[in-house]
Amino acid sequence: MMSKRGWKLKSIGYFLFKFEKCFQPCKYQMDYNELNEEYLSVLKEAGYEYVGAHGIGGNVFVSENINALDLHTDENLHRKVILEKYSQSDIVMNLIFGLYFALKFYGMSGNIDELIKGAYLCLSLGFVIEAIAISFMRIYMNHKSKFLLKSYQIMTIMTRFIKPIFVMVLLYASFYVWRLSFQIIMFLSLFFMISIGYYYFSNKLLKRTLLSQIKDIILLSLFIYVVIFLVVL
Repeated sequence: MMSKRGWKLKSIGYFLFKFEKCFQPCKYQMDYNELNEEYLSVLKEAGYEYVGAHGIGGNVFVSENINALDLHTDENLHRKVILEKYSQSDIVMNLIFGLYFALKFYGMSGNIDELIKGAYLCLSLGFVIEAIAISFMRIYMNHKSKFLLKSYQIMTIMTRFIKPIFVMVLLYASFYVWRLSFQIIMFLSLFFMISIGYYYFSNKLLKRTLLSQIKDIILLSLFIYVVIFLVVL
């Protein structure tokens, strides 16, 4: 839609998308291959420009040549990406339930039962929706169904709101169940953001979208802190 209005997608943030003026229609493609300088140079010769990561393991490319060759994604690689992401969610689930049973054993759980149920639901729902969204996008790439494209866009937007809710539930648990001080929460959050920054800076391919990602992370963090502060008061 934005392409028809004369705008080209420049970069992808967590919540925000950056566009630039373009006076010709663009072609967008999503790929799941591992990114490296050699692969990007091949795509550049084919007329594609890297925009950013989107969804579960997907990378978005744009070409100002509407007749550029399609990027064909290997079906086995697609399954591998989904399995890897679900494996990551399994690790998170094990950590959550490990902490839950540890607190339960020592009689410190309080109202953590309901909090864990909500966090588990948010995280699980996010991964399921993104997995379905990727499948819809792949079908759209082959059959050009506008309905599937719209469904993919709606699902990716849903996951962007579900995950912050999961973070807010855990922060709420930190204040009211685990009784951690505000200073500890701030320290852990700062450490988390520094770790993310180090990851981006250490990866040359992600420097292109670093600023937009940082802005989104800061805005999301400020929003969460304000909500938690109001709840505590």
